Amino acid sequence: MITDCKNYEECESMKWFRDRLLPIVKEIDIGMVQDEIPEWEKEIAEYINRVEDNDKYEAWKEKTEAVRKQRREERLQSVKQTQTQAHVDDKIIYTYCGMLLPFSNRVFSYRTEDDRIQIGDGVIVPVGADNEEMEGKVVSVGKYARAGVPYPVGKTKFILKKI
Repeated sequence: MITDCKNYEECESMKWFRDRLLPIVKEIDIGMVQDEIPEWEKEIAEYINRVEDNDKYEAWKEKTEAVRKQRREERLQSVKQTQTQAHVDDKIIYTYCGMLLPFSNRVFSYRTEDDRIQIGDGVIVPVGADNEEMEGKVVSVGKYARAGVPYPVGKTKFILKKI
């Protein structure tokens, strides 16, 4: 019974065994059973303590995670309010181009201030952390207010030149 409770992580069953069945087993007047009882009591107590300590840790972890999540949400809300005001105040119209690059079927967003760039044009763009220059093809061109840009204005790289 003890082994089954431990194998299936059943703390409530273990407590039930300790409180209800073990006292009955202790009444068995056989030396072999009596010799095992101290070891069983120790094993049961260790198991219950470990599980309860783990439950306390899990409860603490959940509470801590909830606090972290709430603080993260508060920070995000603060940033969003700041960004929203920036979006309202920003009257600039940004030109974004959707680019296909040779290594992917995904469309990447790049900015330009060159009004001559059109769909189908070949351009040179910086790619990756090291800004390796690569040829790409323009598949879309759009003009956006800050609130509607397809990728954050401050993180969007510029088209280097039209080819």
